[in-house]
Formats: sequence, structure tokens, C-alpha cells
Amino acid sequence: MPKLFSGNNKKFLLQIDKPERELNKSICENWKDLFQNYSFIANEFHLNGNVRSNLGTSGRIDIFGFNPKPKRFIIFELKNYDRNIADQVADYRGYIQNNFPMFTYLQLKNMAEYYQNPKI
Repeated sequence: MPKLFSGNNKKFLLQIDKPERELNKSICENWKDLFQNYSFIANEFHLNGNVRSNLGTSGRIDIFGFNPKPKRFIIFELKNYDRNIADQVADYRGYIQNNFPMFTYLQLKNMAEYYQNPKI
């Protein structure tokens, strides 16, 4: 089962008794309550191209968000085990940084759609 760790000091917080798919769904459905200051972009966000540095394959971000204050994207990777997760997230971060204009456009488009049709 997945575990929740603090982002600040990597301290173990609690064991999550939900499978990855259920946890993903729960986080997305409760985004506004969990992360009031962050924008939700997408669930299962597909990255096309040479994303994974050692594999040369595409990737999929489990949950993709945006923190407007420092203007940074947020990547959630949910795993039952932690094998290579740091490398995977680093690859995704590098790909986003290398393609920053495209991702900025996606965030602006997402925000425009939200304000036209708020899902509250």
C-alpha cells in the first residue's frame, strides 16, 4: 500500500490503505479541499516523446498541477513501491523544463476553461 511522506523532510506520515488507482481518484475528486492554493491540470497526463532519460520512452504523470505563487508545475507520482520513482519524477521535471512554453500554454488554457465553466 502507498505511504504518505512529508515533502519538506521526507518524514513518513501515514500508510494509505487504498490501491493506487483509488488514491488517484480520491485526490483528484477532492483537489479543492486538499490543495486550495494549487490548480489542477490533469489526471493521467501523457507526455509524448523522449521523456524517460534511460529508456527513451514517453511517460504519464499520475496527477499534474500548478502552483501559481512560484509559478511551478506540480508532479504527483503514486506508487505502491518506490523503485526508480525519484528518477521518473526527475525525468518528467526535465522534460517539462525543456518544453516549458508548451506547458505554460496548457496551464493558461486550463485556467481559461475553468473560469468559463467552473466545476464547483
